[in-house]
Amino acid sequence: MNYFENPNFWTSAFSWHKSIFPKILGRVLLFVVFSCFVTFFFQLTDLSVELDVGPFEISGTALGLLLVFRVNSGYERWWEGRKLWGSIIGHLRNLAISAIEYGPQNSQWKRDFFAWSIALAYAGKKMLRPNFDLSELSQFLSAREIESLKGFRHSVGIVGQRLAALLRDANQNHGMNGFMFMQLDKERLFLLEQMAACERILRSPPPPILEIKIRSFLVLFLLMVPFSLVDELGWFSPLAMFMITYPLLALDQIGIELQNPFSKNALDHLPLNEFTQNIHKELLLIIQDNLKCDICLSSCTLSEHSTGSDLCQKEIKIQPSFEFKLRQVH
Repeated sequence: MNYFENPNFWTSAFSWHKSIFPKILGRVLLFVVFSCFVTFFFQLTDLSVELDVGPFEISGTALGLLLVFRVNSGYERWWEGRKLWGSIIGHLRNLAISAIEYGPQNSQWKRDFFAWSIALAYAGKKMLRPNFDLSELSQFLSAREIESLKGFRHSVGIVGQRLAALLRDANQNHGMNGFMFMQLDKERLFLLEQMAACERILRSPPPPILEIKIRSFLVLFLLMVPFSLVDELGWFSPLAMFMITYPLLALDQIGIELQNPFSKNALDHLPLNEFTQNIHKELLLIIQDNLKCDICLSSCTLSEHSTGSDLCQKEIKIQPSFEFKLRQVH
């Protein structure tokens, strides 16, 4: 479902996909069942609590403000992560175009530079999702190069170093002028800074004391509310308890879901797979157009292709719906 383009009200209201309801259903039912016990006890025994609802209105308002603050804090982290990845994609594209237009007119240098540029996006995804195995890079890098990336905790830094080495080589050995060298290196440094900002979001969760105190307050509030409802509403108290419990627990869980925008366990995690695949395709199209050849990265690496390896004749798919055929132009 595309929620961006005219979402249907009723479809959205009752959608199970991407809904917070399945995650909080057990907790909501627990508090409603507790309310049922309280209601049955006081209705069957004819006892009266006479607990005024006024204090709960005040404390409920304070609790609501705390929960909204927490959701806003989580959304700020999610939105910052989205802006950072938008910037990463845009600057990777700019880096590739500048390298093509102002870099050395050397096909092997361009292939290597593009390979490591694509690797930077995948290394960023691996940094944010450690279980990612970098297998998609086998289309560009040798097995030894991939293993070297896996061996380092911060693979983004290694890829950044390789790009720096390629830029230095272009400046010293392939005639790239000093001004363009500085401009491209600024782009490289900016990309590394954006990756570091993503890592900051990942490694710096909100203070645990905030979560502990808000949830303690929330549990205490929801345990006391049934006693104030039973005299006024009688047998309808559990229904009212559901209407109170559901939005409060939903806001609490939404705040948790938004805290880590990169985790695949979060309902609305950022689509890093889609981001990396898109920049992967875009950079390949850029180099395809520049090298004036039919691109298809075979099971050989880019470096093997330049040496005329026999493996280059084997056709593979780079992405499930994105097939190329690479043939060197002589």
